[in-house]
Amino acid sequence: MRLRAVLTVVAVLEICGKGYSQNSWTMSAVPLWPKNGDISNLPSDQYVFLEMPQNDYVVAIRSANGQVQRLVHAPIHNRVAPDVTATVSREPDGRFHYKYSVANASSAGMQIGRWAMAVEQVGYRVEPSYTGPVSLTNPGWTGRKSWSKLPGISRDRHEVYEWLAPSDGALAAGQTLSGFEVISDLAPGFVLGVFYGQPSMPEMTDEDWASLPAPAAAQLRSALATAFDGQSLQIIGPRFAADARPDMVQANFLFGLRDMKMRNRITDDSAPEKELESALSEALNQPDKAFNKTWLGRLKVDGKERETEFINAMKLTLGFQGTR
Repeated sequence: MRLRAVLTVVAVLEICGKGYSQNSWTMSAVPLWPKNGDISNLPSDQYVFLEMPQNDYVVAIRSANGQVQRLVHAPIHNRVAPDVTATVSREPDGRFHYKYSVANASSAGMQIGRWAMAVEQVGYRVEPSYTGPVSLTNPGWTGRKSWSKLPGISRDRHEVYEWLAPSDGALAAGQTLSGFEVISDLAPGFVLGVFYGQPSMPEMTDEDWASLPAPAAAQLRSALATAFDGQSLQIIGPRFAADARPDMVQANFLFGLRDMKMRNRITDDSAPEKELESALSEALNQPDKAFNKTWLGRLKVDGKERETEFINAMKLTLGFQGTR
């Protein structure tokens, strides 16, 4: 059992070594598919395997005596290297207007064919759209609410809003695309964004899924959880209602700030970042400590994109809370 875990970690590190993404070090939930195809020494209830270097899943359907009868291949979508910038403004009717620019770094091994965000405040207005470039051959991305959940994330109560690329319009490595927008009643905070690659092999069809024994299908769904199948980032998005508690807002922005720093999306030597982190930590430890939009207005951001994005979002949310 220990050997299986070690081999799987090695496989994932091999992916990371190719520079595909920021968090491809995540341990796979399944063992490696052996090169000789012999799985007779593995438990009979192990159906799903990680195949390298193809970086896809193999589902092995076995007979009652343990012989492999057939194999089903399912693509993995995590070989992308996304980054996102967000600008947020307030509409005359009070709603918040989010505009996103998505990049796929040149190190990516796949085009981005879909990306989604998880909004934890359920039942509020959230309207995704795409206003970017279109043509006769590229009708543009489709923004919509998804009725599925993001598997494997910690919060069960959430709604998913996603953008799907047209058949010939996925975001290639080294490219950036703007035009992803959201109008919402919710003020900005950090939400989970997940980005999926467009694989070269066909996706699983409904017939493929129906052909799997129930335990094998359940195991594959678990393996295709968000944590390994896509690349996730904390991004600015619709997060807070007007009655949100100040400490929840502060904790959310502190978490987002530290996530950006951990992923090198914001520099360690940034003076505004250090001041923000210190002030947010202090405000959480001392609830009577003043932390407001006026204080934020005094920060000097020196034109740095990330700090400006972060501070402007906080100002909007704190101002929104002030209208209660």
